Amino acid sequence: MEFSEEYSPTAKFTLKVDEILFRKKSKHHWITIFENRDFGRVLALNNEIQTTTRDEYYYHEAIVHPVMISGEVEKVLIIGGGDGGALREVLKHQVEDVLMVEIDEEVVKASRKYLKIDQGA
Repeated sequence: MEFSEEYSPTAKFTLKVDEILFRKKSKHHWITIFENRDFGRVLALNNEIQTTTRDEYYYHEAIVHPVMISGEVEKVLIIGGGDGGALREVLKHQVEDVLMVEIDEEVVKASRKYLKIDQGA
């Protein structure tokens, strides 16, 4: 089985699906988590890849650490971030308060169970 994300009529990204771990229609998304030999576990929302366990840290570190480098950030609001990676990276810094707002609780639950990117954050 394959998973394809189409960008245009002439371009798409296709991954072999080794195993579908989770598939559910929530109030907001079709949530799919599957295993791929090269990318590890893959989270897709509405057939669009959001993150993979093999390379998620490139994205999450890049969006968090540039803001945090000043050392003066006390409060952080994360909008989205249901996979937990941004939260994990923020909590590596000395902050007083972090609030993560995610529209889809099912994304958070599935990510915690199958991706474990948050590492308990």
